[in-house]
Amino acid sequence: MARYYKYKTADDLIQDAQQLGHSISLSDDFSPLFQSISIGHKTAGNRMAIQPMEGCDGTNEGVPDELTYRRYERFGAGGAKLIWGEATAITPEGRMNPRQLMINDHTAYSLEKMYEEARVHHRKEFSTDSDLIIGIQLTHSGRYSFQKPLIATHDPISDPLTINKSTGKILDDSYPVLSDDELKQIEDQYVQAAILSAKIGMDFIDLKQCHRYLLSELLAAKNRPGLYGGSLENRTRLIRNIVTRIKEEVPDLIIGTRINVYDGVPYHSSEKDSVGEPRPHDLPIQVAFGTNPDDHLVEEMEEPIHLAKNMVDWGVKLMNISMGNPYANPHLIRPAEYAPVD
Repeated sequence: MARYYKYKTADDLIQDAQQLGHSISLSDDFSPLFQSISIGHKTAGNRMAIQPMEGCDGTNEGVPDELTYRRYERFGAGGAKLIWGEATAITPEGRMNPRQLMINDHTAYSLEKMYEEARVHHRKEFSTDSDLIIGIQLTHSGRYSFQKPLIATHDPISDPLTINKSTGKILDDSYPVLSDDELKQIEDQYVQAAILSAKIGMDFIDLKQCHRYLLSELLAAKNRPGLYGGSLENRTRLIRNIVTRIKEEVPDLIIGTRINVYDGVPYHSSEKDSVGEPRPHDLPIQVAFGTNPDDHLVEEMEEPIHLAKNMVDWGVKLMNISMGNPYANPHLIRPAEYAPVD
């Protein structure tokens, strides 16, 4: 029988948790949310944030459309002092869907206008935007690029679930992996996108390392040979190079990242009911960041913590922690009654 999360009061949530054997404590004091906080060299006026969730309502050319503009106007008027802009592809072949925003010389003016409208509406409601921080999430969709998958490594569990839309076939061992030279080109594209982001007035950029898109998949690419696979040093080479170069090219641009600290394994609906269960897989698990290779239910945080400390040293000022994959194990990201439609 389906359950729906329709809590009317905090007590409803507490009681439901108790029935499941969990004890939670909720406070009525919301004052901490309204305290300012320093982010890099800027200060956000409160601790509420708009999360980077895309609307998939841009144009085929990658510019904002009517609904996109309206959404960001509402974000600006909403009162949160951190607006973490949605996924914006750094290259056409890296777009997740044909309506995803994209940043390049052609789209820059429209993106600048959209984010400026968010500031305008914020000023209308709150008199000033001096304590408002706005950023843009830069992404390369990798395995989930809509034109065709661009994979960092072969994944024995995910490959059979990945369809090459240009051929309609699932991936097999013969499907090409992005070469080291191609990853170097993608590094250049990230840096150019960051430079352009600064030119259109972004306070920060997010280098997207979550949900098994390209930079996220690289973190798990223990079975990849060459400069970008195997050891943690190699698997973090691309993100390290990107961060270092951006710090050199645009030192005033704050760098953030939304990052998976745990991947887990793909799930599917059981034959008996709609309850998800892990897909069959061999042990040890070859491609899963922050995951015990002998038990997917056990987090293994040594590498994620090590990487987080390194990113602070490299100059990253914002981290947005996530996990899982919305196409494979969406229950890890958010409670939901059904998986995303795609």
